[in-house]
Amino acid sequence: MNLPRRLLATLLVACVALSACSTAGQGSASSSTGNDASGDQGDGAAGTPGTSLTACQILRGSDIEAALDLDAGTAGDGKPKKLAPGDDPAASSCEWGISDWGGLSVNVIPTTGATNYAQAVEQIADRAEPLDIGDGSIWVDDIERGYFHKGSVLVLVQILILYGGRDKRDLAIALGTAAINRL
Repeated sequence: MNLPRRLLATLLVACVALSACSTAGQGSASSSTGNDASGDQGDGAAGTPGTSLTACQILRGSDIEAALDLDAGTAGDGKPKKLAPGDDPAASSCEWGISDWGGLSVNVIPTTGATNYAQAVEQIADRAEPLDIGDGSIWVDDIERGYFHKGSVLVLVQILILYGGRDKRDLAIALGTAAINRL
């Protein structure tokens, strides 16, 4: 595969993933558990058949701290991100901005995740490393993203930056496993 085609495939996968997790903050649905981790219902909280957990609830600062062997409270709480309109109105996103350890974002697609996972695998299978987590998971090194699928839920872990020579793949796997274990 030549570079322009690979770049096109990467962009297509990113568009599919972002499109699929985009309307959480726009609709009127609310989480059956109430607020997301920040207490703000307007940023991706929505109850669904797959999970009522938002991205800021399915992954926690304590998960990051455990995976990176950080002191308690170092990672802090994630910040909900509003998403643009898309396929799954129950989707949510959470971000841990750049700090001393690094930064990452997590998206949860609770109702159409199985479909979105299948589409992602079809598009990036030649670049993806299969993982034995949940109902199917992959790590894509060139975009530093893990896709973790269980039932109708897809959890996307995107490593933005990681300091201290730590391995992004290992971090994504630890965090994806923690998220899948909460389902």
